[in-house]
Amino acid sequence: MATGRYYLLERINALENLHRFFLPPELIEDNKIHLPKDITFQISKVLRLNKGDQILILDGLGKKYLTEITNTQSKNFIVTIKSEIKTDFETQTKINLFQAMIRSNKMEFVFQKCTELGISTFTPIICERSNFHQFNLNKLNRWKKIIREASEQSRRNITPKLFEPTSFANAVSKCSGLGMIAWENEENNRIKDVLKKWITEKHLKNLSINIFIGPEGGFSSEEINQANQKEFESVSLGKHILRSETAGIVLSTSIFYEMDDL
Repeated sequence: MATGRYYLLERINALENLHRFFLPPELIEDNKIHLPKDITFQISKVLRLNKGDQILILDGLGKKYLTEITNTQSKNFIVTIKSEIKTDFETQTKINLFQAMIRSNKMEFVFQKCTELGISTFTPIICERSNFHQFNLNKLNRWKKIIREASEQSRRNITPKLFEPTSFANAVSKCSGLGMIAWENEENNRIKDVLKKWITEKHLKNLSINIFIGPEGGFSSEEINQANQKEFESVSLGKHILRSETAGIVLSTSIFYEMDDL
């Protein structure tokens, strides 16, 4: 027979294996939640769940609820909250990714994979060498949907916040704390050395880090100068030149690894 400790672990694992869905906090005010049509469709037609089945509902801000499907007769399924679950699988290191605008399918790849890794916020930026500037509400909503689904798939407790695109200069000017900018011409500054310096000098344990990834043509010398004036750390990502959609994954993974936060 499992001991109390192992029973608890088994119970947590069983709960975490349930299907999970993110809802806006304003829809989770009452004990009974009317699910939106898209989630109702996914539950009924794709997952084939029925009355009595349990699912996890999250508000995207950190709260997570065990719920049971109690009404399948209406167009919008109704679930009843059974309990709030106090588990937190989020990383302690907070990384804000400032990704230069690149081709749409590549941006979607960045949002999906970096959400899975544990990125906290995304801000698309427009740089001097950016070839793609087009942006509209439909694209923003699609990106949010990709982030939400990646959060569900990777068992995150929050959905990373997505900000609207802004200029490189504006993004740099509003950043505070540790800033890293990936630069192909940097030869000496290693990620682990930058983190060690900040932790030692600032006496910080949990860092909030702003990382900047350039477009396919890289950052201009003027943009590197702007970042340096804000005391950003330009860092090397190794001996090879990476694609823009790869660089953010490599840099964020390296930071999580060095912070023992993977």
